Amino acid sequence: LTVKQPFDGGYAAALVYAIITENPPSPHELDPATPQAVSDITMRCLAKEPTDRFADAAHIASRLDEFKSPSGAHQTHVAQAATPQKAPEASSTADIIPSSKAITIRFLPVAAGTLAGLYGLMWVMGWPDWVLPLGLMLMMLGLPALLIAANQDRRKAEGRDIGGPFSWLTYQRAILGGYISMGGLILATLLFMGMRAAGIGPAGSLQASGALETDAKIVVAEFENRTDEPGLSSSISELLRIALSQSNVVQVMDGSDVVAVLGRMNRSSDDVIDLNTAMEIAAREGAEAVLHGEISPIGAGFFISAKLLAAHDGSEMVALSQTARSDNDVIDAVDDLTQDLRERIGESIKTIRSNSDLDRVTTSSLDALRLYTQGVKAEEAGEYRRSIELLEQAIERDPEFAMAYRKLAVTYNNAGFGYDRDVVAATRAYELRERLPERERFLAIAYYHAAVTNDATRSAAAYESLLEVDPTHTSALNNLSLTRQREQRYDEAVSLLERALEQGTRSVYYQNYYAALAGAKRFDDASNVIDEFESEHPGHPQIPGMRFNLSLLQGRIREAGQYLTTSERVSSPRWLSYDHLTKRRYASMQGKMRTAVSEGREQARYNLASGDASGALGTYIGMAVEEILLKEDRESARALIEEGLDLIPLDSIPAVSRPYRGLISLSMH
Repeated sequence: LTVKQPFDGGYAAALVYAIITENPPSPHELDPATPQAVSDITMRCLAKEPTDRFADAAHIASRLDEFKSPSGAHQTHVAQAATPQKAPEASSTADIIPSSKAITIRFLPVAAGTLAGLYGLMWVMGWPDWVLPLGLMLMMLGLPALLIAANQDRRKAEGRDIGGPFSWLTYQRAILGGYISMGGLILATLLFMGMRAAGIGPAGSLQASGALETDAKIVVAEFENRTDEPGLSSSISELLRIALSQSNVVQVMDGSDVVAVLGRMNRSSDDVIDLNTAMEIAAREGAEAVLHGEISPIGAGFFISAKLLAAHDGSEMVALSQTARSDNDVIDAVDDLTQDLRERIGESIKTIRSNSDLDRVTTSSLDALRLYTQGVKAEEAGEYRRSIELLEQAIERDPEFAMAYRKLAVTYNNAGFGYDRDVVAATRAYELRERLPERERFLAIAYYHAAVTNDATRSAAAYESLLEVDPTHTSALNNLSLTRQREQRYDEAVSLLERALEQGTRSVYYQNYYAALAGAKRFDDASNVIDEFESEHPGHPQIPGMRFNLSLLQGRIREAGQYLTTSERVSSPRWLSYDHLTKRRYASMQGKMRTAVSEGREQARYNLASGDASGALGTYIGMAVEEILLKEDRESARALIEEGLDLIPLDSIPAVSRPYRGLISLSMH
């Protein structure tokens, strides 16, 4: 450069600015005799962007060699005419390859959209869980492949020797490979889903292959406990029952029905349902499969394995396992295990995903779960006091344990522990109903409206909704039948109870079936039901009372007296109270009021012994009403009320449990 003016700071700045921003004239422009190709090489060396220059001197030398003659002299202008055609070609090839930054910017939204599409297909179409991780892996491999391929193409355009294992890779091939990979994933998924639906190969479900029928009945055996944690196997077995009960393709045998079968087997309700016992129960009840497994310690956690066995020969249908790293992970591990099992059985993956996680519909506390499991077993065995203690302890551990509240409300009612406790527990279960499995949720809603709001219509609607989901749900069939009986729709009640007895043979189904037939005045059928009940449940304390009531309904008063023998069969205060109620009614019908009052006092005494203060005062009110109706003796009625209030002061009973209805009825007489 020739400096034509003093070299001051302003000129230096202008010079630097020109070097950075302005392109100098090419050698060919300054001297047309300069070969165009050499001029292009020179201008590339002067490029503003480093990435547009030659990588090193070796590449410059390689390009210059193209313009040398064998003797070492520069090429003539004839050769120059051929060489310029290469440089623009190389330059245009490099220009169509995006930079690494541009590739990344374009790739990220495409990858996000693809993964979002796969996730949507998983939920909408019920594609398996492994689709999204595989899609993510392909995306993670795709970006490096594109970047490497683009770099390869740029190096080729520069005439650099690429070599190596990726010499075959081009940018266009990388893009095509991405399309092929994603298409292969979709094709493999569709093939898997087709094989699963058709029951073909290892992907085939048990129901599609015919190994297990739709709506098959399954018995859950207690898992073998190889750990030092007491009660862990019972808790896991109960968790599996709860989780499988959310399935719409199998029926899990209810714990109460299992207890009823044990009674017919002359086994105690406390007996552990081990594998052999479960297989025998399955054979008796026509169940198709038994779920069995074990829990083993592994470090600080547990290894949980499960096998679904064919009931007819014990052959293994499917085996699965999960690992829990600690106590806190047990519920999640069982949840994953059950979802895998439901998928292998043949349930829609979409349906499985729609169910809430197991820790949400049960409890996050393993300790609370253990207490709940023990409480459920005690309730099924009729040990109501023990059940209530355990369920209350479970709620102390987890105040949001919705299933424990629902079971506690039912147990309070069965034990006659006062309407106030029943209302509180039923209301809390209703408030937490969204934390319940679908079937339990309908039960909680129905029980709440029956016990708290006294809205029979809404209660029946909840039971009907449950039966739409599970037409074989015995509790819904039984409880809806009670509503139909109160509405004097006896034929419907009979039909519902016949369906319940097809699924199980609990005593309460027989008792309500008898009552529905008696209400419909089908006395011969009612008598046959009592005989069948006694055959299934020999020695049950309710049987004499049923025969007694049937004799009265048929006008056989004298015959009814021979069935007043309940107290010889039981020692429970609740059943003894029922026994004295029956004797009191019989004495009243014969006009033996002194005997009736004596039996009534015994009835009230056993009411109190069972914790039912409201029932005890109600007994005195009932006796007072009988004195007025049968003897027109208001003085004796007043004396009985005073005696009852002295024994059970009204303010000693919670307000919601006080027998106001009976007092109002008494005042009307």
